[in-house]
Amino acid sequence: MEQDNDDEVIKRFVQSNPYPSYEEMMERIDSRIDLFAEYGPKNHDWCRIIYENPTNKKLIVDMGKAIYKMGGMQALSKNHEIIKCFSPYWSSGNPEIRVQGRMIEEYFEGVCAEWKS
Repeated sequence: MEQDNDDEVIKRFVQSNPYPSYEEMMERIDSRIDLFAEYGPKNHDWCRIIYENPTNKKLIVDMGKAIYKMGGMQALSKNHEIIKCFSPYWSSGNPEIRVQGRMIEEYFEGVCAEWKS
């Protein structure tokens, strides 16, 4: 039952805090060349889909696989960091929301054998 409540909290948060535009995200990560190099328009779309569907494990894994297929482990790792640290999750200041980055980490175990959460 507690998971249902957590799911509702994160869903409400996502609905009221949209994922930033591609331009906004590029500005946020501009000082991090390692992230900047791994984040293009396709990656932005996949990360947005992950963010907007926080409880859909299959969809998150599928988007992770798309990121991995396009750029390998480095792209997967850097895009995870972008979602975790540069999306509205991080700026929320709410531990119940911030933990979603950790959940994505766990879901990404289904993307490839290299990924370890």
